[in-house]
Amino acid sequence: ARETPEPIFDISDCGLKSIPSGIYSLCKVFRKKELKLGNNKLSSLSGGGVLNDLSLITVLDLSHNEFTSLPSEIQFLTSLE
Repeated sequence: ARETPEPIFDISDCGLKSIPSGIYSLCKVFRKKELKLGNNKLSSLSGGGVLNDLSLITVLDLSHNEFTSLPSEIQFLTSLE
């Protein structure tokens, strides 16, 4: 994982099968604009916390994972570009 003072939280290419607990609240507290979860083995967005904590996120990279569907709560992430 790469944590920087930049507005990006990057945990791509980590071989994750689930999202680490508390990641969503960390994004909220540190006012991150991008959450990069690409190139893992994720099939669900559960586990990271309350999805609404990602309300400031403009980029949510879920590419190259194992998702078959996304939760309906993703519609509330209105800052996504």
